Amino acid sequence: MKHRRFAFAFVAALMVCPPLALPAPLVYEGFEYDAPQALPPLDGGDGWLGGWDEGNATVASPGLAYTDGGGIILPVAGNRGQSGTSATFRTIDASVFPSEVAPGGKLGGAGATIWISFIGQCTQAGANQWSGLALFDGTAERLFIGNPYAPTDWGFDLKDGGTATTSVAVDQERFVLIKLAWSADGTTVDTSMWLNPPLDSEADLALVAAEEKVTATRPSGFQFDRVRLAGNVDHNWDEIRIGTTYAQVVPEPGCLVLLGLGAAGLLARRRRA
Repeated sequence: MKHRRFAFAFVAALMVCPPLALPAPLVYEGFEYDAPQALPPLDGGDGWLGGWDEGNATVASPGLAYTDGGGIILPVAGNRGQSGTSATFRTIDASVFPSEVAPGGKLGGAGATIWISFIGQCTQAGANQWSGLALFDGTAERLFIGNPYAPTDWGFDLKDGGTATTSVAVDQERFVLIKLAWSADGTTVDTSMWLNPPLDSEADLALVAAEEKVTATRPSGFQFDRVRLAGNVDHNWDEIRIGTTYAQVVPEPGCLVLLGLGAAGLLARRRRA
């Protein structure tokens, strides 16, 4: 009888949950490739112009994962990317962005907001080591996210205005969330980082512990059209998402969580039977 009641509740949840229409990232790389192999010139994912090029990054197994403090699981797929000691680039298709494109066809500019998320972990955290994901305007580096050389903690290098770091060592695997907000005239960029944030609400970002978040302002605007994976030590990357809203880069679990818990409960009860 208990099994039946639980099954009925699960079916009811299926009926109550609306059809899933989760906001999709405008740019996505889940490293859904066979491993091991070289990352360049693979061209999976969405929102890119061509594949990865240059460098010695590889595809490694298994992929990375993240579950927040409330038990919500980040949707993930595939394996992971592992950046080598030479730079590997990929160009973004700016045409998929609705209004964040500056003159010249690159991302950023007056009033723009760009969100970026990924799961990452450096293989080491020591002095004079660096590894990260960087935003490029052509051949010019504009923002570096990861381990900015001198510190050993997660942070970013504004490339114009110094570095800002958390208090979490970069060899600790983290789900990293970045928000870039250009001023109305495009002359400054407020840059914020959260590590392992809650996944259910943008408002809950305020609950992230002080040691796992940092905010700084870049005193000059910039645009970008490429990302780079590089460092002088290996770094693991997965689930790279870029969009214009929090929901696009932090997929809302919604009924997926309820159904997942229901399925897990059914399975557990069957195992006890």
